[in-house]
Amino acid sequence: AGDDALVLSIAAVLREELPQDDDGAVARARRAVAFNPHNHDVLDFAATVLMLRGHPDEAREMFLHCLRLGPG
Repeated sequence: AGDDALVLSIAAVLREELPQDDDGAVARARRAVAFNPHNHDVLDFAATVLMLRGHPDEAREMFLHCLRLGPG
């Protein structure tokens, strides 16, 4: 994955499915957004992970940023 924000965000979603992965998915999601904070797909994947892992306020801000970038 390296520094590719989209790949990191997809990896975060996939890791979210692993019950034993406590913080790896959240860390990857946040890292992906740090690399590319204006990419709709990165924000959407990251927000989904954050929501599923119990960070609804942070997820909400990312989803809202997605909408500001362009609905759809």
